[in-house]
Amino acid sequence: MNKLITLSLSIALIAGMVSCSKVNPNKTGTNPVFTTPIEPLNPSDPLYTVGRVPFSFTQKVVIEEITGEWCGACGGTGAPLLNQLIKNNPDRVYGVAIHGANNEPFEITPAYEGFKTAVFAPGGLSFPAASINRRASISAPDYDNTCGLDLADNWANQLSPASKKTATCGLALVADEENDNVKLDVFVGYNSPLNMATSVTVYLIEDDVPESAPGAQAGGGGTAANPFMHQHLLRKTISLPAGDAIALTSAKEYYKKATYNFSIAGLYRKKDNLKIIALVNKTGASINETAVLNAQEVALDEVKKWD
Repeated sequence: MNKLITLSLSIALIAGMVSCSKVNPNKTGTNPVFTTPIEPLNPSDPLYTVGRVPFSFTQKVVIEEITGEWCGACGGTGAPLLNQLIKNNPDRVYGVAIHGANNEPFEITPAYEGFKTAVFAPGGLSFPAASINRRASISAPDYDNTCGLDLADNWANQLSPASKKTATCGLALVADEENDNVKLDVFVGYNSPLNMATSVTVYLIEDDVPESAPGAQAGGGGTAANPFMHQHLLRKTISLPAGDAIALTSAKEYYKKATYNFSIAGLYRKKDNLKIIALVNKTGASINETAVLNAQEVALDEVKKWD
C-alpha cells in the first residue's frame, strides 16, 4: 500500500511540474507566451532620463505668428484665436508670438526679420500673419501651402491636416535651470534615416506678459487696472533663427542630441511663465520645401519625455 501511495504522489508531482511549466514558461529564448523584458537603461546612457526612442511619435503643430502691439487686428482677432487653438489642442499645438515692425517694443529684430524673410516674403506679409508648421503665407497660390492668417477660418483649416500627418521624428527635452542659467538637452529621435536636410530651432517664450503700457496693444482693450496680457511671447531665439543643422541619417543610432547652454537673465517678467519650444525643421532652397516635422515644449526644470 505504501508503495502505491508513493507512486501516486510521484505521478501527481510530475504532472504538477508539467502544468506549472505551461503557466510559467521559460523566460529565455523566443517563447510565444513570454517576452523577455528590455533591460533598463544604464544611468550613463544619454537616453537614461528620457527613455528609449519609441516606435512612433505624436504629431505636434507649431503656429509661429507675426504680430505687434500697434496692430489692432493682432490684439483683437489674432491673439484670441491663437490662444483658443492652443487651448483646444493641449500639448498638441504650440504657439510663438513673434513681434515686429513699427518700433514694436517686444521686437527681437534678428528673429522677426529672419522669419519674415524666410516664410512670408514669397507671398507678402500682413498683420496678423502666421505659419503653421512653417509653410508659406496665405498669399501663396497653392492652398496646401497657405498658412497666413488673413481669414480666421484659415487658422483652423490649416491646423487640421497638419495635425493628422504621420510624424517621421519626435523630440524629448530636458531643461535644467539654476541662477538664470539654463542647460537644455534636445533629443531628436527617428525610426528610419531621414534623407533630407534638417535643423533644430529653439525658442524661449513667456506667457502672461502685460502690454508695454496701458492700452498699448491696439484692439486689445487693456487698461492700467486690467492690462492686455501677451501669451507665447518670444523672448529669445536660442538657436539660429532658421535653425541649427542636425543630421538624422544614421542607421545605427536612431537619435541625435544637441545641448544648449544660455542665460535667461533680464529676459522674463516671471520665471515660472517661461517655456522652451524646440522644432525639427525640414530645410530647403524654397519655401515649398520647408516644414516643421515635429515639435516639443518644456518648462524650466522639467523633463519632457517622448510621446
